[in-house]
Amino acid sequence: MSIQEHIAGTLQRQLRIAVVTETFPPEINGVAHSVGRTCSKLTERGVSIQVVRPRQRDEDNPWIDDQILVPGISLPNYSQVQLGLPAGRLLLRNWRAIRPDIVHIVTEGPLGWSALHAARELGIPVTSSFHTNFQAYAKHYGAAWTARNVMAYLKY
Repeated sequence: MSIQEHIAGTLQRQLRIAVVTETFPPEINGVAHSVGRTCSKLTERGVSIQVVRPRQRDEDNPWIDDQILVPGISLPNYSQVQLGLPAGRLLLRNWRAIRPDIVHIVTEGPLGWSALHAARELGIPVTSSFHTNFQAYAKHYGAAWTARNVMAYLKY
């Protein structure tokens, strides 16, 4: 079944999208802003959004109601963003209970990888978008030696 057919089948009820991201408002960066606006606009149009993301330090007031917060670690030289740790079992348990129609992976780190595999196991369609040139930023953040492996992973 194509993604278009899958979406067409859900039009009789509310579409449910799980958005998997390392960064989301109230964080301040381009990806967080873009993803936050997209989720806000989709919600205005009646789409149910679940955000899967790392819990941020000192976070008291979640930005969106339906969230799965996972542990994360700070990126070297960019401590404002938490890299989400793999959460496959947690995602499988949650998505078996309340199944999303589509999983959209915003950031392709360990959290995104585990979401991809959980969605595949459950037969949930997956989309992804490219927001950050990770392999180019590797040098800027002192990890130029990882650029080739990062690019190979992104191609995968």
